[in-house]
Amino acid sequence: MALLGALLCFIPLFNILGYESSAALGAVGGFLVAWLTAHSLRDLERGVLASDSPEDLLARFARLYARHLLLLLAPLGLLLLNALRVPNCDPLAGVAFFLLIAPMALLMGQASAWGASALLSKTWARALLASAILLGNGLWLGLHIALEPPINGHQWLIGYLSGSIYDEALSIPPSLLWYRVENVCLVLAMIFAMEAWRRWRHHKRATPPRRLAIFACGMALLWGGMALVEQDFGVSITRETIAQELGGRVETEHFIIYYPLQERFARELPRLIEDHEFRYAEMQAFFKTDPVALHGQKVRSFVYPDMETKGALMGARRTLIAKIWLREVHILWRDYGDHLLAHELAHVFTEPFGAGPLKLSMQGGIGVNMGLVEGIATAADWPSSELPPHIASATMRQLGIAPDIRGLVGARGFWSQSSGRAYTLMGSFVRFLVDTHGIERFKKAYAHGDFEAAYGRSASALVSEWEAFLEGVPVPQELLEVARFRYERPSIFGKICARTIAELARQAQLAHAGGDVQRASALYEDILSHDPHTIGYHLAAASMQLAAQEDAAALERLDALLSRQLTASERVQIEHLRADIFWRLGQQERAAQIYAQCELVGVSDDMRRLLQVKRAALTQTSPSVRPLARAYLLEGPSPTSALYYPMQWVHTVPDDMLARYLAGRRLWGEQLYEEARQLLPAHGTPLASPQLERELTLMHAVIAYHLKEDARAKKLLKELAESDSSRLRTTATEWLARLAWRAGNSL
Repeated sequence: MALLGALLCFIPLFNILGYESSAALGAVGGFLVAWLTAHSLRDLERGVLASDSPEDLLARFARLYARHLLLLLAPLGLLLLNALRVPNCDPLAGVAFFLLIAPMALLMGQASAWGASALLSKTWARALLASAILLGNGLWLGLHIALEPPINGHQWLIGYLSGSIYDEALSIPPSLLWYRVENVCLVLAMIFAMEAWRRWRHHKRATPPRRLAIFACGMALLWGGMALVEQDFGVSITRETIAQELGGRVETEHFIIYYPLQERFARELPRLIEDHEFRYAEMQAFFKTDPVALHGQKVRSFVYPDMETKGALMGARRTLIAKIWLREVHILWRDYGDHLLAHELAHVFTEPFGAGPLKLSMQGGIGVNMGLVEGIATAADWPSSELPPHIASATMRQLGIAPDIRGLVGARGFWSQSSGRAYTLMGSFVRFLVDTHGIERFKKAYAHGDFEAAYGRSASALVSEWEAFLEGVPVPQELLEVARFRYERPSIFGKICARTIAELARQAQLAHAGGDVQRASALYEDILSHDPHTIGYHLAAASMQLAAQEDAAALERLDALLSRQLTASERVQIEHLRADIFWRLGQQERAAQIYAQCELVGVSDDMRRLLQVKRAALTQTSPSVRPLARAYLLEGPSPTSALYYPMQWVHTVPDDMLARYLAGRRLWGEQLYEEARQLLPAHGTPLASPQLERELTLMHAVIAYHLKEDARAKKLLKELAESDSSRLRTTATEWLARLAWRAGNSL
């Protein structure tokens, strides 16, 4: 155990006292204690129930357990000392995880061997049976994860399986507390029952040990009662539980969709259905297969209202999940056309040519080729962005931040990279293979990662071909900084206190969303005390100061940041916030100049539009309505009052096209298309920039699509398809495909 503790000190994420290290100690310690317990009971050759010792079993069990707890002292001490070398941002949470996992794992390991010793006489047989019991408990969790929606769960030795590694935020789940109380009740019921039986057996003429029997029955009933309602506390959640919680169910040609019974989803249900069916047709055209027709079973789609609900019900807060072997997806659906649905559905379409019981890409029958699994989904989805995967991959290579994907293609290496880099690079590589050699060859390679059999060339040679292809992909220089900001981030294994800081950031976001700016600000300050180097957290803290009307303090913080060594994107974000403060302080001309300077640096499309709108609001609008513009663009009004400011702006100056653009865009975002059309400037109206004019064209095209004006929508979309923006070109192409699908034409 000391050796294990020393080893953990050098493994990222396991090198501090916390969830991962406690689970590792519990897994190894539980099996070790099972064997030690079997050895300790070797004097009871006829079994613990046949013992005629005057010492009761409960006392012996407790004494042995106290001795076994000493096994944890060495690794605990080493991990605590390692905090002098590796930052541990929340030692109290680490101790809490340790207490709920490692000592309880030893308890369950000892109890398993104790139960085995009641049945068998040979020490080695008892140890093997105890190990089999522990292993069976782990396999039960694996079976539950394989057959039910959740990707998290509970197990005797590791306590809690947290699910996706991309969901970095983690605090002690209440379900773990409930589960451990269940475990204690089960162990006590077993020990009391065994002692009652032993005493009765050796003292048949004496009064039966009623008190022990009552205790045993009481603990058994308590354990059974807790087990019956454990789903209400987040333990062993099933598909039926989730369907009941969501409440809504609708069946379509290819789907059974479970959705939240909320006003928004009830209003958007026809579009939700249409979006699902279009994505199915899109994936069918790409993969040239039809899994529903093949199996005669519809795809189950679970649509969650928000990340927190999704995390509580199936264990993946930020990560979307497709259980390919079950033909089941678990998604968040933000609005019509959401690419999150396309990506997860693409996984389902790989099932017919996957390998093994899980229908994945398998390496040697045991390792999962996550690079190919996620690469084909990204390639099929191909989301619209100013940085589509080919351009993003070429840009990362030019910046020198792209890893050699030869380490991502196989069963190892994928998790060592941040999700942004890994998904994007593998998506580009797989799309290159499909576009160059066809989908059928990729299907042949996918099952076992056998590129030689499918392409007649090694994976390394194919990667070299892809790299040569990327050399010819034009990289717009203005996107270099966008790519650097988006992709130059470490994986969870390379971050400081990844779990703790991610959880603090989650709590801060929830507090801000709930209007508790003071708590959010305090949480960001806590994060910065652990990680003062990440500029994003400083910007978040400054934003909280702005929300609290602490302009001077925010400006002081931002000015201090400018003295650091910054990337161009980080500097733009800082300057953007400074300009907002200057606007609030009445220095409109200075703010407008900074907005204009920020536009000259590579920024995302969304950021560029926001900068252009703010500059136009300062330089082109009447001074009488600038307070309305400031309230809308800077003060962050709540969703219920956000429409008031642009509408009042329009009412005050009806001919102000920027006001009409902002009010119409707000309605457009709420899917109120008829109302949005009445407010938006007409197509072709000059606005503050060509980018805003193209965005106006896109909004009119989407409105025409939803109002069934297909000819007008097609005309506008074809105009956008010729745009110099890769995001708009990809978006227009997808909407044209939707028009073709709705008209009954092939994609």
